[in-house]
Amino acid sequence: QVFFIACACAAMTFAQPQPPRPQGPPPGPALNEPGMMERLGLNPDQRKRVEAIRQDHRLKQIDLRANVEKARITLEPLIGAEQPEENKILQQMDRLSQAENELRKDEMRQQLEIRKVLTPDQWRRVQDERRNPGPQAQPGPGGRQGKGQGKGRGPQGPPPQN
Repeated sequence: QVFFIACACAAMTFAQPQPPRPQGPPPGPALNEPGMMERLGLNPDQRKRVEAIRQDHRLKQIDLRANVEKARITLEPLIGAEQPEENKILQQMDRLSQAENELRKDEMRQQLEIRKVLTPDQWRRVQDERRNPGPQAQPGPGGRQGKGQGKGRGPQGPPPQN
């Protein structure tokens, strides 16, 4: 009975649509944030190298995110089966964890590769901005950095002034 309850809880967890995981570096300014490359003073060669790194990893991460989704989708019917098989479920959970971990590792590889392009001073500025984000790095709608339409702005423009 305990196993059935655990399976039901797991099924509810995995059956729920998973919110998108934040991509890229931890919260704080990111190199793709508007104006960040200018604030860091990246030269044209650095910009080109950073863009190449991001492009390479974007392509890899499409496949890695697909692997996560496939593992999640494969797990759902195992959990929902009338006679759930514990070993199969746990093996698939391991596959899901491994796929998620591979995605996180690639995100970290991207950050480390970009860091190698920066000078020590530029890296210090990135760290400073992450610790003390300015108004350009404040979360927009949905808590995402550098996204959205700005404070109080929606499709109709700024709020009316009273």
